[in-house]
Amino acid sequence: MSGPPSLTVVVPARNAARTIGEQLDALEAQEYEGPWDVVVADNGSTDGTARVVEERVRRWPGLRLVSAAGRRGPAHARNVGVAGSDGALLLFCDADDVVRPGWVAAHALALQDHALVAGAIDLRAFWPHVGAGYAGPMTRPPGAREWMAYAAGANLAVRRDVFAAAGGFDEDLRSGEDQDLSWRLQLAGHELGFAAGAVVAKRDRTSFVGTWRQHFGYGRGSVLLYRKLAPLGMPRRDVRTVAGYVWFIGTKWWRAVQPGYRRLWAMTAAAQVGRVVGSVRYRTLYL
Repeated sequence: MSGPPSLTVVVPARNAARTIGEQLDALEAQEYEGPWDVVVADNGSTDGTARVVEERVRRWPGLRLVSAAGRRGPAHARNVGVAGSDGALLLFCDADDVVRPGWVAAHALALQDHALVAGAIDLRAFWPHVGAGYAGPMTRPPGAREWMAYAAGANLAVRRDVFAAAGGFDEDLRSGEDQDLSWRLQLAGHELGFAAGAVVAKRDRTSFVGTWRQHFGYGRGSVLLYRKLAPLGMPRRDVRTVAGYVWFIGTKWWRAVQPGYRRLWAMTAAAQVGRVVGSVRYRTLYL
């Protein structure tokens, strides 16, 4: 009888020397009954990321470092990491987050019944002002209000054959490559699974400027995503949803200076501004 399928964890990294050590420690402590390894795909780091990983490679046979410097972006790094691996099951997490105990095993179990699996995101560990709506790890995949639910790239698992058939992550997308892959796979007939036990503590940006830049990029990138997937049925944003965001940004501007709310305001405002800028730049209306 054959044993559990082989498994590979892919970690894209760019200038993550400060955080990747904690993530690798958490991954090294994972348990899985079958053969498995971890591939860090260095996306052209200019800090000590490679050095941090190489130090661990010397004592951890299951860890490898590959160069993904050919093209900027997490989609490219993840694709390169997959190309440099052999696992029949593919798990993805980020270099600045921390997987919780049982993460690998929970995803492997869920992949027995689903070709694509989303894991749970927990914001409590690194976001001290997390709102009541984020009191614990999510209990379902995100994104259902946008079109279909999806697996976030920070906590995603997929069978290799299905990933390969879809062509991997779309490297032309500035952001939203995880949504794109998830939605294309669901349109191809693969149901999205959810592994509540596969928890990742997500280290979101906490500064106002950092949050603004990140979510402005998300908003602008969502226009490209819409332009690609609209022919496949991706809808425009609901007018009431857009109006609600605009109302929040305009009437709650004073929250931008409140420690408990400034990050939420920055996320909402930056993404909306990014969608406006993206709509103009890419000549595609998606507000």
